[in-house]
Amino acid sequence: MGTIRTATVALVALAVALLGATAGWAAEPYPPGATAVLNKSAIAPGDDVTCTAGGFLAGTTVTATLVGSNLNLSTTVTADANGNATATFTLPSDAANGDAECTLSGTDASGDFTRTAVAGLVIDNALPITGGEFTRGGALAAGIIILGAAMVLIARRKNGVDVG
Repeated sequence: MGTIRTATVALVALAVALLGATAGWAAEPYPPGATAVLNKSAIAPGDDVTCTAGGFLAGTTVTATLVGSNLNLSTTVTADANGNATATFTLPSDAANGDAECTLSGTDASGDFTRTAVAGLVIDNALPITGGEFTRGGALAAGIIILGAAMVLIARRKNGVDVG
């Protein structure tokens, strides 16, 4: 009787361990490799980002989430006739810099499983770079333009052309 009890306890422990080990699998894309596509890979607070994925059952509700360090946005959308789902999020002004993830999850095209597609992006609230640094080459070019303009003015005055 002790051997059966020991074997039963061992099997129950093994089952609990296996069930505990699979708890994290739900967050993984399914089927493996299912990805969402973003219209931008980096966004700043106030920007819109659009997340799209296919392979869903046409007409079903798909849950879309955008999650970052201090960000947790969620909405539902309906998969179109081709099984594509698209969600657009506006990043709040207080979104922190760092990595974020957009997830679309809903019934797959077969109607039998839940499909989860994921795409990563970066939140960066730094000011955009709209120009370059003023270099020695730029200073030289500006100097040549000013010198040329001065030479044209001197030549016109010398030749009696009214420059004013």
